[in-house]
Amino acid sequence: MSDVVAGVVAVVKRTPSGKQLSFKMDVAEDLTAPIDEGDLSEILGNLVENAARYAKSSVRVDASEAAGEVIVTVADDGQGIADTDRESALSRGVQLDSRGGSNGLGLAIVSDIVEAYGGRLAMANADPGLAVTISLPRHG
Repeated sequence: MSDVVAGVVAVVKRTPSGKQLSFKMDVAEDLTAPIDEGDLSEILGNLVENAARYAKSSVRVDASEAAGEVIVTVADDGQGIADTDRESALSRGVQLDSRGGSNGLGLAIVSDIVEAYGGRLAMANADPGLAVTISLPRHG
């Protein structure tokens, strides 16, 4: 897990929006996730890229294990997403603004992959910003 997170963050740091941000990672060196590495990279790539696009100054990636799940949270310090818009942000083709991105596919792709592994995705106010948390069950 820590290698995938570090790799994704290294790539995003080289993007125009990422160059101006502080990235913090809290991932145990020995933490593993019950997910294909390519799928994990896809999830984290979308989440970290979105966070970098909307952050004012920082992005944080935390990963831990609790209650038989691997829990990963990507948070930024931007304006966040209004509670009323969060569900529609997960729909394919829905873009809440015009800052670029995957034409409204990023969060929908993340949600689909997470659900395929029996996990769940949640969005919450990071005060300021948005925190997107994925939970993946340890059982296969």
